[in-house]
Amino acid sequence: MTDPHVHEDEQVERLKEWWKRNGVSVIAGAVIGIGAVVGWNLWTSHQETKSETASGLYEEMMIQEGTGNPTAAADFGGQLMDDYPGTPYAAKAALFLARLSVEGKDLASARSQLEWAVENAKDAATVHTARVRLGSVLIADGKHSEVPALFSAVTDMGSFESRYKEVEGDSWVAAGDFARASSIYQESLDALSQNSGYRNLLQLKLSDAQAN
Repeated sequence: MTDPHVHEDEQVERLKEWWKRNGVSVIAGAVIGIGAVVGWNLWTSHQETKSETASGLYEEMMIQEGTGNPTAAADFGGQLMDDYPGTPYAAKAALFLARLSVEGKDLASARSQLEWAVENAKDAATVHTARVRLGSVLIADGKHSEVPALFSAVTDMGSFESRYKEVEGDSWVAAGDFARASSIYQESLDALSQNSGYRNLLQLKLSDAQAN
C-alpha cells in the first residue's frame, strides 16, 4: 500500500518548483491588478471632484450675472476655462463670456472665446452653437468672407442646419450677393420644421434678399 504522505510530499515539492518558476510573476500580476483598480478608482474620484467643483463655479457664474455683477461672473467663467477645460461647464462658460464680450462690443474677445469653445467642447450641440455664433460675430466684425469657409468644414450639421444656412445667408447679404443669399435662405427654410415660429423671420430675410 502506498504511503499517502509520500504523495503529499511530491505535491508539496511540485508546488515549490512551480512557485520558484512563477511566484514573482504571480505577485507582479497581483500588484499590477490591484494598482490598476486603485488607480482607476483614484482617477474616477478625481474626475468627479473636478466636475463638482466646475459645476459649483458655473452656478456661481450664473448667480453673479443674475445679481448684476458681470465682472465677477466673467472671472468665474475665465477660471472654468483655465482650470477645468475638460469639463462641459468650461465650454458653456466660453459661450457665456462670448455673449458678454458681444454686449461690450469686444468682438475680438468674443471670437477668441467662441473659437475656444469650438475646439474644446465635448458635445456636438455646444460645438455647433459656438460655431454658428462665431459666424455671426465674424459678420458683425466685417469679416463676413470667412463665414462660408468656416461652415464648409462641417460635415454633419444635424439639427443645426437651418441655423448654419441662415447665418451663411447673412454673410452673403453682407457681401452684397443677394442672389446667393436668397438661395441659402431658401435652404435654411427648407431645413426648418414647418411648425417652427422662426419661419416668419427667415421668410422676411428671404423676401428682403429677393427684393435687392
